[in-house]
Amino acid sequence: MSKLINYIFSTVLALLLISSCNYEEGFKEITVDNDYTVSIPHYLKKTDRLSPTGDFQYENKFRNFYVICVDEVKNNESLENYTGKLLHTFEDRLDDYEVKKDTINNINGLPVKYYELKGSMTGKSLYYILVTIEGPDKFYQLCIWTTNKKKDQHLADFSTIAGSFKLLNSD
Repeated sequence: MSKLINYIFSTVLALLLISSCNYEEGFKEITVDNDYTVSIPHYLKKTDRLSPTGDFQYENKFRNFYVICVDEVKNNESLENYTGKLLHTFEDRLDDYEVKKDTINNINGLPVKYYELKGSMTGKSLYYILVTIEGPDKFYQLCIWTTNKKKDQHLADFSTIAGSFKLLNSD
């Protein structure tokens, strides 16, 4: 009898755990400081642990899915130079660093540099999309990443996020 009770309890517990992993489908648009918007999947939750300077930070640890956006004043720097510095930072921090430039050169009318990055950190193989966006007064670094194993699973969402960036009040 106790085996039957244990079996029923285990089955109910497993069903509860599985049903709690369901995520709402679709995207939600996030507005940051009345400056820009980005659309992200509903399953991402706000965090503040990814970057000390990012106003926009979302994650889903279970899915190994992370996204941040950091903005910086331009200071008479070109998009090319700014992006070069960011890529150099990744190169310094990642082992087995690989970079591939995409052909995307604008998002919603704004000039961008769009890169796919691969590398490893503390033994984990990682995949990144790095998009640097040039606004009238600021550069925006949109960085989205996951483990290399989950890349194919998340690639469509990565593209949707990157393509959704919009500046507000950019007259």
